[in-house]
Amino acid sequence: MDLSWILEIRDYEKHFAIVLKDYDDLFSLNEIINKNSGSAGFVKVFEHFLKTSIRFPEKPLNGLKKIYVFQNSQKPVAKIAREISVDEATVYSWLREFNGKQKSKTNRNDLIDDLLN
Repeated sequence: MDLSWILEIRDYEKHFAIVLKDYDDLFSLNEIINKNSGSAGFVKVFEHFLKTSIRFPEKPLNGLKKIYVFQNSQKPVAKIAREISVDEATVYSWLREFNGKQKSKTNRNDLIDDLLN
């Protein structure tokens, strides 16, 4: 699975910290790799271990996918779905969720934080 789309997320390093906060081991791994090779290194490790018997939880990855969809909502839905390996219906669902929450939130950062919690 290609996770290079993660590096296209604005402020992705900040978002890593948010989505990994409930996973002590992943959070620690992210900090170690960031000190040595940056977030691109973490993405490569994550991609590698998705192909092994060592399992990473996918919940933090789904949080990053939501942020990616939110930040790239101007792209065609089919293209977004292909890039992040989800159904088009999932992208549409997340876009509806964003639109519903956008009406009650005025600050983009509050909206992103709300989507991740």
